[in-house]
Parts: sequence; C-alpha cells; structure tokens
Amino acid sequence: MDIDLARYVPLYSAISGFHASAASLNSGEPDAALKQKGDMYRAVREFDAAIECYRRALEQNPHGAAIWASLGESYDELGQYQEALCCYDRALMINPNDRRTANGRSNLLLNLASPNR
Repeated sequence: MDIDLARYVPLYSAISGFHASAASLNSGEPDAALKQKGDMYRAVREFDAAIECYRRALEQNPHGAAIWASLGESYDELGQYQEALCCYDRALMINPNDRRTANGRSNLLLNLASPNR
C-alpha cells in the first residue's frame, strides 16, 4: 500500500502553524490569551495541553464561563465525563444563558444514559 504523503502536507502545515502560534503565547499572558492558546491546542486535538492552558487561565480568572466551558469540552473529548460535567455546571452557574454550554452538558448526559455506551 502506497501512502500519498503530499496529501498530508497541508494538514502538517496547519498543525505546525497552531504550534507556532501557541508557543508565542507565554505564561505571563492574560487569561484571554491562555484560553486562545488552549483553543488552538484543542483544534489540533491536543486535549491535555489545552486543559493545562485552560487551568492556567482559570487561575487568573475563575469566573470565566467560556474558559470553564472549553475545559469541559476538552474533558468530554478525553472521556473524562465527571470532570466535564463539573466544568459545564460551573460555566452554567456563571452564565446560565449560554446555550452552547447547556447543549454540551445535555449531550453529555444523553450519551451517558445511552445503553450503547
């Protein structure tokens, strides 16, 4: 089986660009920059690195509903459902009108209740 490496070059370039952008944001950046860095890691499915960024952002801004929601989404992707649910709940306590977070929480609970899981 031959692998056409040329078709993977654009994906590799995109991932390299995310890593370069993420590396340019240092730990002294404000919570919004750390969230953005976490979002970049999450976009390339590096959830552990994303979680670290979100945790650091929450140290600076524990009331950041969007940060809590993103942290929940990352835990959800890793299959750490209890942690995800706690993060979704925290985000919704801060911003109860956030439909995206409410949907993420609802989908998580539905998936957990599904007998196919």
